[in-house]
Amino acid sequence: MTASLDTPKGAGRPPDSPEESIADIGRWPLKAEQAEGNPKEENCTIVLRIAPTFLRFGSFEIFKETDELTGRRGPSVNRNDVRIQMIDYVISTFYPDIQNTHAELKIGQNAAFFREITRRTARLVAEWQCVGFCHDVLNTDNMSIVGITIDYGPYGFMDRYDPDHICNGSENMGRYAYNKQPEFCKWNLGKLAESLVSELPVEISQSIIDEEYDSEFQRWYMQKMRKKLGLIQAELEEDSSLISDLLETMNKTGADFTNTFRVLSKYAGNFVSAEDFLDILTEQYASLDELKVVFKPKMDPRQLSVMLMLAQSNPQLFALIGTKANICKELDRIERYNKLQESSEDQLLSNNRALWEEWLHKYSTRLSKDHATTGDNDTFVAERVKIMDSNNPAFVLRNYIAQNAIDAAEKGDFSEVQRVLRMLENPYDVEVSFQQSPDEAGDEDDELEEEADWIYRNAFATPTISLQESTDYLERGQVGATFSRKGPSTIQKIREALNFMRNPHFGVPFIAFYRKEYVEPELNINDLWLVWQWDEKWTQLKIRKQSLIRLFQKMQASQYDQISADPDKPLADIKRLITHQAFVKFALESYSDVERLSKKKLRMWKQMMMIERNLAAKEPHRIDLQPRSANNHISGETGKKGQNLILSLGQYKYDGRVYPKVPLWLRDQTEKKL
Repeated sequence: MTASLDTPKGAGRPPDSPEESIADIGRWPLKAEQAEGNPKEENCTIVLRIAPTFLRFGSFEIFKETDELTGRRGPSVNRNDVRIQMIDYVISTFYPDIQNTHAELKIGQNAAFFREITRRTARLVAEWQCVGFCHDVLNTDNMSIVGITIDYGPYGFMDRYDPDHICNGSENMGRYAYNKQPEFCKWNLGKLAESLVSELPVEISQSIIDEEYDSEFQRWYMQKMRKKLGLIQAELEEDSSLISDLLETMNKTGADFTNTFRVLSKYAGNFVSAEDFLDILTEQYASLDELKVVFKPKMDPRQLSVMLMLAQSNPQLFALIGTKANICKELDRIERYNKLQESSEDQLLSNNRALWEEWLHKYSTRLSKDHATTGDNDTFVAERVKIMDSNNPAFVLRNYIAQNAIDAAEKGDFSEVQRVLRMLENPYDVEVSFQQSPDEAGDEDDELEEEADWIYRNAFATPTISLQESTDYLERGQVGATFSRKGPSTIQKIREALNFMRNPHFGVPFIAFYRKEYVEPELNINDLWLVWQWDEKWTQLKIRKQSLIRLFQKMQASQYDQISADPDKPLADIKRLITHQAFVKFALESYSDVERLSKKKLRMWKQMMMIERNLAAKEPHRIDLQPRSANNHISGETGKKGQNLILSLGQYKYDGRVYPKVPLWLRDQTEKKL
């Protein structure tokens, strides 16, 4: 194994990638904040990457002869002795079988090595294409000599399927777009062949590329795609068109690449049941507004007009500044954008359903041919679902997920980082991917119980002023009918529904049709939509509350700084002191009853009280744990100004460390509870 100290080039692990170890070494100099233009400090990190080797295609370009056009040459040109040593090292270390098989013939050994790296590279990029992974820096220096993923920089997994998807915001020519990755990996193999020319004639290496690369890529790609679609009994020629039609349908409807493949395992395979399954697929469509953003023209109309005229009048000049393919794509983009401008959400939904109905009919026909070769239907379905779920990830690292984890970590909360890490370690297993640690699970359970009770009281137990909501969403009779409350048993059903909704793969239609035993008879599909809406309200209120808490924390810290700067100064200039007691009451809402405090909060209060008791027992003359008024906020040794502070802010300072105070209104009740 070899190690390399690199600057950070991304997070997460694509297929066949090396391990990474990260160490935080503190703060880095100021860096401009992209969104606001304000400078801020960012953590500086050393990333230790571990891989079998970091030799790359580009490693052999140090022997490159002088280029006729650029005049550039490799730093080790004419050092064929070093080149021979490198080739021998790679073959003996990473391809020992080839060395043993072709020990006597050097050319045969080198040709066998090149054939194997060609196959490995083809299989690797096929794996990328099957999970929607974009490497985005596919130059020769980022291609491994052993066929693994290395040096992925601004990489990413596609959300909405787009064959022209580009991860790198600074790369606007589409050079390393998703659909061009196979082509560029093949081109890089050609450059490797040129670097080995003295030890392997280019005629031999190029013929190997022509013979092996495309066929191996297609074989591996189709093999993987058949598994993703559950086509496990037979390999038919029509499968290629079925896959192409699926990707085209996903592109036209703006469907999510990862989620669409994942939910296909829920399809029964009988076209008669397609109507119910279409409700699930609907959750994966892009909205009309999203598609308008996606297909908004990138060229100014005047620029496009000039390019079209130039293509007609001066093809040579046009070839230098543009390509026919790019112009055609822009024209297609304009056509689609204009159609979207004239469409409504209902029309878009209808068109999307029609496209998916057409493809599901083809898919059902193909599945029936697989099913015909097996006798037991239950066995066939179980095996098909197992194969599909083990080849279609339930989780990929999306930008917003990584950003949420980063934002939380910068505030000192690494629970989201740990949760994302567990998902990355088990991307194909929904249960393991979304499994929480015991503490997180306990807090999540507390929140779900609280939210379920809140939704029940607001949506199902309290009559609304207008009867429109009750008749439209809950089907509680005709307009003017008497409001009918649901029983308390509904709370548990709401909690079950919320638990499913926490999983991004379980939409309301899916829960209503495939998890109905958990929510019926109290909740029907209309009730679930209402729970969904109230869950959004809960989330919005929670975000607002967290924002206010952060604001109060900053205000509290500011007041603390003012007091610490001059403890003897009266507080008349502070209009209202933010006390810890008032702050905690706001943070916990109406939790005057300790019974409703979570286990995590109880542990926190217990730890705080233990600190207070230990300090008071250790040096009672130096610390005062009784509440102080705003104008009497100093305790400790007389004459040592500010050495030990106890503030009505709820914080006290002891030997240079700041401790939070337990509010008195919770102290007695918490002690009894514990």
